[in-house]
Amino acid sequence: MDYKDMTFLEAAKIEQRMCKTGCGKCGLSSINNKYSLNCQSLRMEYPEEYLRILADYDKAHPVKTILQEFLEKYPNAPLNKCGMPRCCPGHLYSYISTGCPNEGGANRCVACWNQPAEVQK
Repeated sequence: MDYKDMTFLEAAKIEQRMCKTGCGKCGLSSINNKYSLNCQSLRMEYPEEYLRILADYDKAHPVKTILQEFLEKYPNAPLNKCGMPRCCPGHLYSYISTGCPNEGGANRCVACWNQPAEVQK
């Protein structure tokens, strides 16, 4: 995604993921940005640079989906005609609190399997 097309919510979620890496590895931190500004000052004084750093991080570190994580652990799991495992992720992952919105449909559980694997707080 181009940084100019990024919404506030997308930027906030990427920044949240970056913060989990610690300041030493975060491109927004004063020790890693070319202006030697803390992340809040960088966001205020150089918003385009701030968004470019976020976009570069997101491109280099995409969020895994529940499906990707599941298939890494169970590469031989049987898949349905839509390429989804033959079980509902809501039964396997406790943080999927709502039932499958497509229960029994042809694309059963596609939306759930394609959610981000990391728990959003």
